[in-house]
Amino acid sequence: MSGSNGVVILASNQVGVTAVGNFAGAGAPANVVDAVGFGTTPTSFEGVNTGVALTNTTAATRNATGTDSDNNANDFTEVAPNPQNSGPVAPAGLEATSPGAQAAQVGTPITPFTLAATGGTSPYSWTATGL
Repeated sequence: MSGSNGVVILASNQVGVTAVGNFAGAGAPANVVDAVGFGTTPTSFEGVNTGVALTNTTAATRNATGTDSDNNANDFTEVAPNPQNSGPVAPAGLEATSPGAQAAQVGTPITPFTLAATGGTSPYSWTATGL
């Protein structure tokens, strides 16, 4: 993305959007959820351009979390960058599917069975002890 002018479009599907004009109101494509134009001459925006001329040391941040008034000039302010994330995502708990008790005679191959697991982080690895 450009550090000075541009547009970021959030769409509700994978249908292409031509980034030209005002995406607020009746003329906006139906799949445009949000469009943020930035800089002094962006090609697209919602309502009114943010007016925020970004540089390597500035960022356009949303004024209130989750607020989208469909007017970029009201929704964004030029500030120093402050990257954030939602924190680490813990993997889902691991659950192994037991094949049940297996019995065999010494020196005779056992009937193959399947081990399965859900959750956790794949790839899974299996070990056996006390054989």
